[in-house]
Amino acid sequence: MYYLPYATSLRLSDLGYTNKSQSNLGITFNDLHEYVAGLKRAIKTPSEEYARIGVEKDGKRLQINSNVLQIEK
Repeated sequence: MYYLPYATSLRLSDLGYTNKSQSNLGITFNDLHEYVAGLKRAIKTPSEEYARIGVEKDGKRLQINSNVLQIEK
């Protein structure tokens, strides 16, 4: 993994790309390994709200998956 000391990411802060369901995941920024472990948990955590939307409709993709943190695998 590559990171810089004292680097800041606004993407996952209150200013970035977050939603209420992600706030319950407890992703911490204490150290890189805790952060990565939290992200790994999040990409495997199902979301009831996203599951209701569905992944496909009429053969068209609506979203990547129905997990809280959606990312290509």
